Amino acid sequence: MSPVSQPFAAATFQEPWSASAWDSLRLFSLHLVAIGGSGALARTALAPLERIKILLQVESISNTPPMQRYGSFNHAIWRINQREGFKAYFRGNGANVLRLLPDTAIKFALHDQFKVMFAPPDGRPLGLTGKLAAGSATGVIKCLASYPLELARTRLAADTSSMGQARLYRGIAHCMSHTWRHEGTRGLYKGMVASIAAVVPYLAISFTTYDELQSRLPNDRGSRAAWWYGFTKLGSGAAAGLLASTLVYPVDTVRRQMQVMHSSTELCLLNNTMQYGADDLPTRRIGMAWTA
Repeated sequence: MSPVSQPFAAATFQEPWSASAWDSLRLFSLHLVAIGGSGALARTALAPLERIKILLQVESISNTPPMQRYGSFNHAIWRINQREGFKAYFRGNGANVLRLLPDTAIKFALHDQFKVMFAPPDGRPLGLTGKLAAGSATGVIKCLASYPLELARTRLAADTSSMGQARLYRGIAHCMSHTWRHEGTRGLYKGMVASIAAVVPYLAISFTTYDELQSRLPNDRGSRAAWWYGFTKLGSGAAAGLLASTLVYPVDTVRRQMQVMHSSTELCLLNNTMQYGADDLPTRRIGMAWTA
């Protein structure tokens, strides 16, 4: 057969690596904007509740007189606005929102890789153990990457200085640099062991509870198409998260208290600035070290 009569070979086209990298970057940007934007709105909306929770967790280890402590949710929700101002409801929220950047990046880049790594070698779908392992590995790395921001968020939220009085930290950058100068790199990771210790039981409880609730839902086509099915799945996820958060709450309290226990002097300053003027702060730095 002459070369002219031979059938033409099918042309193949391979996308250049730069185009593939650009598509991945664009997809990551879309995920970051969508997840980050919605996450920022959600965290900002819940910031007052989160700050009250942190205050109630750490005020028991402060030197604030019992009569000046918030003591309960009902007391705190009204007293914060009266004593510290409306903006105080959102102390620490900036650091909490900034954590979305490394959290989203790590989840996007590594979680799927961990799912492939822990997948059964025979090609079966990833089971509960594999999901738990992948989620735990991702959670630990997220914790390591964003922990300094988490510590800054806790310390900023724990500051109960009233309106017009000096605050120990002026913002996120000041809190992190001040911590690094006075406590070293280890100071930026205080309480991290407790945080990591809470990752595995939290994921185990939430995954197991969610799978159990999902298994009890009807799986026929009509039920999946019903209007209530999505709300049921949402309720299952909320119930699983609530149960897991409740059971690991003692570990979370230990973690918060470890995060604000930097030095005896500054721990007192952090919670008692409301009682003193700014001119009295240097004196208290010396005296409180003997009384804490």
